[in-house]
Amino acid sequence: MPVLDVDHPLGIRTSTLWLLQGERVYSYFLYAESGHAHHLTKRLKGYKLASVMCDGSSTNNCVERMGADRGGCNAHARRKLVEAVRGGDHRALVGLELFAKIFHVDADSKRAGETAAQRFERRQRESAPLIAELKAWIQARRGDVEPKSTLGKAVAYIHRQWERLTRFLKDPVMELTNNDVERGLRTWVLDRKTWMFCGHQQSARRAADALTIIMTCKNLGIDPRCYVRDTLRRILDGKKELKALLPENYRPRPITQCADEGAVEQAA
Repeated sequence: MPVLDVDHPLGIRTSTLWLLQGERVYSYFLYAESGHAHHLTKRLKGYKLASVMCDGSSTNNCVERMGADRGGCNAHARRKLVEAVRGGDHRALVGLELFAKIFHVDADSKRAGETAAQRFERRQRESAPLIAELKAWIQARRGDVEPKSTLGKAVAYIHRQWERLTRFLKDPVMELTNNDVERGLRTWVLDRKTWMFCGHQQSARRAADALTIIMTCKNLGIDPRCYVRDTLRRILDGKKELKALLPENYRPRPITQCADEGAVEQAA
Protein backbone atom coordinates (compact mmCIF):
# COMPACT_ATOMS: atom_id res chain seq x y z
CA MET A 1 0.00 0.00 0.00
CA PRO A 2 2.11 2.99 -1.25
CA VAL A 3 1.60 6.14 0.85
CA LEU A 4 3.25 9.55 0.42
CA ASP A 5 5.47 10.38 3.40
CA VAL A 6 7.73 13.44 3.53
CA ASP A 7 9.76 11.88 6.35
CA HIS A 8 10.67 8.82 4.26
CA PRO A 9 13.99 9.00 2.32
CA LEU A 10 12.22 8.17 -0.95
CA GLY A 11 9.18 10.32 -0.25
CA ILE A 12 6.85 7.31 -0.40
CA ARG A 13 6.34 4.56 2.14
CA THR A 14 5.32 0.99 1.38
CA SER A 15 2.69 0.41 4.03
CA THR A 16 0.44 -2.60 4.67
CA LEU A 17 -3.25 -3.37 4.65
CA TRP A 18 -4.33 -6.28 6.86
CA LEU A 19 -7.73 -7.97 6.79
CA LEU A 20 -9.04 -9.63 9.92
CA GLN A 21 -12.30 -11.50 9.43
CA GLY A 22 -14.43 -12.94 12.21
CA GLU A 23 -16.88 -15.78 11.76
CA ARG A 24 -16.90 -15.15 7.99
CA VAL A 25 -19.01 -12.03 8.63
CA TYR A 26 -17.14 -9.23 10.35
CA SER A 27 -14.37 -7.72 8.24
CA TYR A 28 -11.81 -5.34 9.71
CA PHE A 29 -9.18 -3.69 7.52
CA LEU A 30 -6.14 -2.56 9.49
CA TYR A 31 -3.73 -0.02 8.06
CA ALA A 32 -0.14 -0.27 9.30
CA GLU A 33 3.01 1.65 8.39
CA SER A 34 4.82 -1.62 7.69
CA GLY A 35 4.22 -5.35 7.45
CA HIS A 36 5.89 -6.15 10.78
CA ALA A 37 4.08 -8.40 13.24
CA HIS A 38 4.06 -5.90 16.12
CA HIS A 39 1.29 -3.92 14.39
CA LEU A 40 -0.95 -6.99 14.43
CA THR A 41 0.06 -7.90 17.98
CA LYS A 42 -0.78 -4.40 19.19
CA ARG A 43 -4.20 -4.47 17.53
CA LEU A 44 -5.10 -7.88 18.94
CA LYS A 45 -3.89 -7.09 22.45
CA GLY A 46 -6.63 -7.74 24.99
CA TYR A 47 -8.47 -10.23 22.80
CA LYS A 48 -8.62 -13.95 23.52
CA LEU A 49 -7.95 -15.88 20.32
CA ALA A 50 -9.33 -19.37 19.80
CA SER A 51 -9.24 -20.65 16.21
CA VAL A 52 -7.33 -18.58 13.66
CA MET A 53 -6.85 -19.32 9.98
CA CYS A 54 -4.03 -17.52 8.16
CA ASP A 55 -1.35 -18.16 5.57
CA GLY A 56 2.07 -19.59 6.32
CA SER A 57 3.92 -16.29 6.70
CA SER A 58 6.14 -16.08 9.79
CA THR A 59 4.64 -12.63 10.38
CA ASN A 60 1.49 -14.39 11.57
CA ASN A 61 3.32 -16.45 14.20
CA CYS A 62 2.20 -13.88 16.76
CA VAL A 63 -1.31 -15.39 16.83
CA GLU A 64 0.14 -18.65 18.16
CA ARG A 65 2.09 -16.78 20.82
CA MET A 66 -1.24 -15.26 21.85
CA GLY A 67 -2.67 -18.73 22.45
CA ALA A 68 -4.59 -19.36 19.23
CA ASP A 69 -4.95 -22.69 17.43
CA ARG A 70 -3.59 -21.72 14.03
CA GLY A 71 -4.75 -23.39 10.86
CA GLY A 72 -2.85 -23.39 7.58
CA CYS A 73 -4.21 -22.59 4.13
CA ASN A 74 -4.49 -25.72 2.00
CA ALA A 75 -5.12 -23.56 -1.07
CA HIS A 76 -1.59 -22.14 -0.68
CA ALA A 77 -0.16 -25.65 -0.34
CA ARG A 78 -2.05 -26.85 -3.42
CA ARG A 79 -0.94 -23.80 -5.41
CA LYS A 80 2.70 -24.75 -4.98
CA LEU A 81 2.02 -28.16 -6.52
CA VAL A 82 0.20 -26.45 -9.39
CA GLU A 83 3.35 -24.38 -10.03
CA ALA A 84 5.36 -27.59 -10.24
CA VAL A 85 2.98 -29.14 -12.78
CA ARG A 86 2.98 -25.96 -14.86
CA GLY A 87 6.76 -26.17 -14.87
CA GLY A 88 6.55 -29.62 -16.42
CA ASP A 89 7.03 -31.78 -13.30
CA HIS A 90 4.15 -34.25 -13.55
CA ARG A 91 5.23 -36.05 -10.38
CA ALA A 92 3.11 -33.46 -8.54
CA LEU A 93 -0.13 -34.72 -10.14
CA VAL A 94 -0.67 -37.37 -7.46
CA GLY A 95 -0.59 -34.72 -4.73
CA LEU A 96 -2.94 -32.49 -6.72
CA GLU A 97 -5.43 -35.34 -7.13
CA LEU A 98 -5.41 -35.93 -3.36
CA PHE A 99 -5.97 -32.23 -2.67
CA ALA A 100 -8.86 -32.26 -5.16
CA LYS A 101 -10.54 -35.09 -3.24
CA ILE A 102 -9.99 -33.29 0.10
CA PHE A 103 -11.56 -30.10 -1.27
CA HIS A 104 -14.43 -32.13 -2.72
CA VAL A 105 -15.36 -33.41 0.76
CA ASP A 106 -15.89 -29.87 2.07
CA ALA A 107 -17.71 -28.89 -1.14
CA ASP A 108 -20.15 -31.78 -0.65
CA SER A 109 -20.71 -30.66 2.94
CA LYS A 110 -21.46 -27.10 1.81
CA ARG A 111 -23.89 -28.28 -0.85
CA ALA A 112 -25.67 -30.40 1.74
CA GLY A 113 -26.05 -27.38 4.04
CA GLU A 114 -24.37 -29.15 6.95
CA THR A 115 -23.54 -27.53 10.27
CA ALA A 116 -19.95 -27.23 11.49
CA ALA A 117 -20.47 -30.33 13.66
CA GLN A 118 -21.84 -32.35 10.73
CA ARG A 119 -19.01 -31.16 8.50
CA PHE A 120 -16.50 -32.22 11.18
CA GLU A 121 -18.01 -35.72 11.26
CA ARG A 122 -17.78 -35.92 7.47
CA ARG A 123 -14.13 -34.82 7.61
CA GLN A 124 -13.28 -37.54 10.12
CA ARG A 125 -15.00 -40.10 7.93
CA GLU A 126 -13.87 -39.00 4.46
CA SER A 127 -11.03 -36.46 4.72
CA ALA A 128 -8.88 -38.22 7.34
CA PRO A 129 -8.03 -41.22 5.08
CA LEU A 130 -7.13 -38.83 2.25
CA ILE A 131 -4.87 -36.85 4.57
CA ALA A 132 -3.13 -40.09 5.55
CA GLU A 133 -2.51 -40.83 1.85
CA LEU A 134 -1.20 -37.31 1.31
CA LYS A 135 1.17 -37.65 4.25
CA ALA A 136 2.55 -40.92 2.90
CA TRP A 137 3.05 -39.34 -0.53
CA ILE A 138 4.85 -36.32 0.98
CA GLN A 139 7.16 -38.58 2.98
CA ALA A 140 7.99 -40.60 -0.12
CA ARG A 141 8.68 -37.50 -2.24
CA ARG A 142 11.02 -36.05 0.39
CA GLY A 143 13.34 -38.93 -0.37
CA ASP A 144 13.39 -38.78 -4.16
CA VAL A 145 12.66 -35.16 -5.22
CA GLU A 146 15.38 -32.58 -5.82
CA PRO A 147 15.19 -30.20 -2.80
CA LYS A 148 15.72 -27.03 -4.85
CA SER A 149 13.26 -27.93 -7.61
CA THR A 150 9.78 -26.38 -7.66
CA LEU A 151 8.27 -29.66 -6.52
CA GLY A 152 10.96 -30.06 -3.87
CA LYS A 153 10.12 -26.63 -2.43
CA ALA A 154 6.39 -27.47 -2.52
CA VAL A 155 6.94 -30.74 -0.68
CA ALA A 156 9.15 -29.02 1.90
CA TYR A 157 6.50 -26.33 2.47
CA ILE A 158 3.72 -28.88 3.00
CA HIS A 159 5.91 -30.93 5.34
CA ARG A 160 6.89 -27.83 7.32
CA GLN A 161 3.28 -26.61 7.60
CA TRP A 162 1.75 -30.05 8.16
CA GLU A 163 0.38 -29.50 11.68
CA ARG A 164 -1.32 -26.28 10.59
CA LEU A 165 -2.59 -27.69 7.29
CA THR A 166 -4.28 -30.59 9.09
CA ARG A 167 -5.70 -28.54 11.95
CA PHE A 168 -9.15 -28.73 10.31
CA LEU A 169 -9.28 -32.41 11.36
CA LYS A 170 -8.94 -31.40 15.03
CA ASP A 171 -10.96 -28.17 15.19
CA PRO A 172 -14.63 -28.29 14.07
CA VAL A 173 -14.78 -24.57 13.18
CA MET A 174 -11.47 -24.42 11.32
CA GLU A 175 -11.76 -23.69 7.61
CA LEU A 176 -9.85 -25.59 4.97
CA THR A 177 -8.39 -22.47 3.37
CA ASN A 178 -7.84 -18.75 3.86
CA ASN A 179 -9.71 -17.97 0.63
CA ASP A 180 -12.38 -15.78 2.26
CA VAL A 181 -9.75 -13.25 3.33
CA GLU A 182 -7.95 -13.54 -0.01
CA ARG A 183 -11.18 -12.63 -1.80
CA GLY A 184 -11.76 -9.75 0.62
CA LEU A 185 -8.37 -8.27 -0.22
CA ARG A 186 -8.84 -8.85 -3.94
CA THR A 187 -11.10 -5.78 -4.28
CA TRP A 188 -8.38 -3.51 -2.94
CA VAL A 189 -5.66 -5.16 -5.02
CA LEU A 190 -7.62 -4.71 -8.23
CA ASP A 191 -8.55 -1.10 -7.40
CA ARG A 192 -4.88 -0.38 -6.75
CA LYS A 193 -4.28 -0.52 -10.50
CA THR A 194 -6.21 2.76 -10.94
CA TRP A 195 -4.14 4.95 -8.59
CA MET A 196 -0.47 5.50 -7.74
CA PHE A 197 -0.55 6.09 -3.96
CA CYS A 198 -2.50 7.40 -0.96
CA GLY A 199 -1.87 11.09 -0.28
CA HIS A 200 -0.94 10.61 3.37
CA GLN A 201 -1.32 8.14 6.22
CA GLN A 202 -4.61 9.63 7.41
CA SER A 203 -6.11 9.00 3.97
CA ALA A 204 -4.83 5.41 4.08
CA ARG A 205 -6.48 4.87 7.48
CA ARG A 206 -9.73 6.35 6.20
CA ALA A 207 -9.60 4.04 3.19
CA ALA A 208 -9.18 1.07 5.54
CA ASP A 209 -12.14 2.25 7.65
CA ALA A 210 -14.30 2.65 4.54
CA LEU A 211 -13.39 -0.85 3.37
CA THR A 212 -14.28 -2.20 6.82
CA ILE A 213 -17.81 -0.82 6.52
CA ILE A 214 -18.29 -1.81 2.88
CA MET A 215 -17.04 -5.39 3.24
CA THR A 216 -18.92 -6.06 6.48
CA CYS A 217 -22.13 -4.82 4.87
CA LYS A 218 -21.57 -7.12 1.90
CA ASN A 219 -20.94 -10.07 4.20
CA LEU A 220 -24.24 -9.35 5.98
CA GLY A 221 -26.13 -9.01 2.71
CA ILE A 222 -26.65 -5.26 3.18
CA ASP A 223 -26.29 -2.70 0.41
CA PRO A 224 -23.37 -0.51 1.60
CA ARG A 225 -24.74 2.63 -0.07
CA CYS A 226 -28.09 2.28 1.73
CA TYR A 227 -26.36 1.62 5.05
CA VAL A 228 -24.03 4.64 4.81
CA ARG A 229 -26.82 6.97 3.69
CA ASP A 230 -29.28 5.84 6.37
CA THR A 231 -26.67 5.78 9.15
CA LEU A 232 -25.39 9.28 8.36
CA ARG A 233 -28.98 10.53 8.39
CA ARG A 234 -29.59 8.90 11.79
CA ILE A 235 -26.40 10.42 13.21
CA LEU A 236 -27.42 13.88 11.98
CA ASP A 237 -30.82 13.33 13.59
CA GLY A 238 -29.11 12.84 16.94
CA LYS A 239 -28.78 9.06 17.14
CA LYS A 240 -25.58 8.41 19.13
CA GLU A 241 -25.88 4.88 20.51
CA LEU A 242 -23.10 2.94 18.79
CA LYS A 243 -24.71 -0.49 19.08
CA ALA A 244 -27.82 0.67 17.23
CA LEU A 245 -25.70 2.10 14.41
CA LEU A 246 -23.62 -1.03 13.73
CA PRO A 247 -24.21 -2.89 10.44
CA GLU A 248 -25.28 -6.06 12.25
CA ASN A 249 -28.26 -4.20 13.79
CA TYR A 250 -29.21 -2.34 10.61
CA ARG A 251 -32.57 -3.13 9.06
CA PRO A 252 -32.03 -2.67 5.31
CA ARG A 253 -34.60 -1.17 3.01
CA PRO A 254 -35.13 -2.42 -0.55
CA ILE A 255 -32.10 -1.62 -2.73
CA THR A 256 -34.38 -0.12 -5.39
CA GLN A 257 -35.65 2.40 -2.85
CA CYS A 258 -32.07 3.43 -2.01
CA ALA A 259 -31.23 3.72 -5.70
CA ASP A 260 -34.28 5.90 -6.32
CA GLU A 261 -33.32 8.21 -3.46
CA GLY A 262 -29.77 8.44 -4.80
CA ALA A 263 -31.08 9.47 -8.21
CA VAL A 264 -33.24 12.16 -6.60
CA GLU A 265 -30.27 13.50 -4.62
CA GLN A 266 -28.11 13.67 -7.76
CA ALA A 267 -30.87 15.47 -9.67
CA ALA A 268 -31.24 17.99 -6.84
